[in-house]
Amino acid sequence: MRFQLCAALTALGLAAALPPAFAAAGDDPLITGPIRSFTAPQGFQVVIARAEAPEGIEPRILAGLYTRHGQATEAIPGLAHFSEHVFANARASIRDWSYPEGSDSLDSNAQARSDYVSAWLTINKPDGTDASGLALALSYSAKLWGFAVPEELVETQRQRILDELERTGAYGQYRAQYALEHAFYGNRPEIEAESALAGTLSRQTIEAYQAIVYRPENVTLVVAGDLDPAAMEGALLAAFATRGPLPQREPLQPEGLLRADAIVEDAGPVIRRFDTLEGDWVAAGFAAPASSDPDFAALLVLDQYLLGGRGPFETLWQVSRAPLSPLGRALAGRASVTALSDARGYGAAIPPLAERAPAYFTILFGGPELDPAAAPSLLQSALADVRTGMSDDAILEARDQLLDFYRRWLNAANLRPLGDHLAGLSFQDPSAPERLMMLHSELAAVTPDAVRAAMDRYLLEGAWRYGIVDGQTAP
Repeated sequence: MRFQLCAALTALGLAAALPPAFAAAGDDPLITGPIRSFTAPQGFQVVIARAEAPEGIEPRILAGLYTRHGQATEAIPGLAHFSEHVFANARASIRDWSYPEGSDSLDSNAQARSDYVSAWLTINKPDGTDASGLALALSYSAKLWGFAVPEELVETQRQRILDELERTGAYGQYRAQYALEHAFYGNRPEIEAESALAGTLSRQTIEAYQAIVYRPENVTLVVAGDLDPAAMEGALLAAFATRGPLPQREPLQPEGLLRADAIVEDAGPVIRRFDTLEGDWVAAGFAAPASSDPDFAALLVLDQYLLGGRGPFETLWQVSRAPLSPLGRALAGRASVTALSDARGYGAAIPPLAERAPAYFTILFGGPELDPAAAPSLLQSALADVRTGMSDDAILEARDQLLDFYRRWLNAANLRPLGDHLAGLSFQDPSAPERLMMLHSELAAVTPDAVRAAMDRYLLEGAWRYGIVDGQTAP
C-alpha cells in the first residue's frame, strides 16, 4: 500500500515530502517483486506482475487484454461492453486458443470504462507450475491476430446483456445507483438507452469496432498472479517470436474513422442522443493512440485479481477528464472500496473494506488515526474474506456508505453545495433518483479543471491527515 501511495503522491508532485520508508516499490505486501514490462515483437505492450494470493485463496494466474482508447466507448453507450462480452466468450473461434489442461475458470469478466476496456480470465494452477498461465496468456493475445464473431454468439451475449440491464432496472436502489453513476460519469447512458442499443447492435458493427480497438499500439496484455515474472517474460518472448506479424491495418486518421450514422445506423436516435463528442466522429478518441502505462495496467489487474474479479476502482478517477496521472487516477478510484464492487447491481458483493481494513482506508482517504504498521495485516484479512456474502440489508447499507463517501468528498473538495444534495440520502429513499439527477445538473457546470483540483485536494488532504506530508503543505 505504501508503494501505491508513494506513486500517487509522486504524480501529485509531493515525492520530496515522502519519508525514506515510503520510497521502495518492494514495500507493497501484495506485489512481491518488480513489475516487468516489455514490448512484444509485434508492437503491443506486455506487463507481468507477481502477486501472491491472500491466505485461504488457492494459487491462481490471471491473463487479460486492456485497451486504452479514450472516450470512444462512451460515445456509443454499451458498444464496448457488448464487444468485450463477445470476446470473453469467443474462445472457440480464436486462433491458437488452448484452455490450460486441468485448469478451472475461477473468474472472468469484460468491462468497459471511460479510459479502457478489458476482458480477462483467472484460472487455478492444477500442476503447480506456470505452464497453465503461459497457455492462458498466449490464448488471450491470439485475439490480436483476429478471430471470427459467430452470429449465434452475438445473440447469446445480447440476451445476457439485456438480462443484466433488466435486473439493474428492476429494483429502485439499483436505478438510483445508475442515476448516481450518470451524475458522476456525466455521460453514462440511461438503462433504457443501453438496452435499446444492445437490442440492435449487429455482428458487423462489433467486428468493425474491434478492428479499430485491437491494434498493437493500443493494447496491453497483462499476466499476474502466482508466477515467476522473469521466466514468464522469457517464455512469452520466445512464443511471440514464432507467431509472425499482426495483420496490417490502415493508420489511425480522423477521416478514416467510422461515423455514428455508419457504425450503428440501425440504432439511430439512441446514439445521437448520447453522443457527447463534438461533431459526428464517434471514434475521435482513437486519433491519437494512448500510450500504454504498465504500472496502471498492473494496478487494475491486481485489484481485480485479488478482489475476486469485480474491480472496485470505478468512481472518482472517472469523474475527471483532466490528465491526472494513471496511478493518481487508480488511487483516487479506490473510493469505491466502501461499496459493492459492481455498481450496476449484479455479481458478487464485497464487504465494506472501510470496516474490515480501516488502516487501508485511512492511508488512502484520511479516516481515524491508526498505527500504519497495522495496514498490511488488516488489508490481508479483508482480502481473505472478499467472497463473503452479504444480506440484502447489508447491500443497501454498503451502497449508502458510497453515497456518504461522495458527500464527504464533495464537501472536502469545497463543493459543499453539491454535497448537500446527498445529505441524509438513502437508496431506500423514493426521492433518490430525482435528487441524484439534481446533483448531476449542477455537476455539469463544474469544469474539468475544477474537478481535477477537487480530486487533488482530497488526495492531498488524506495524505496530510495521515502524516505523510508536512501540515504546512496541506490545503
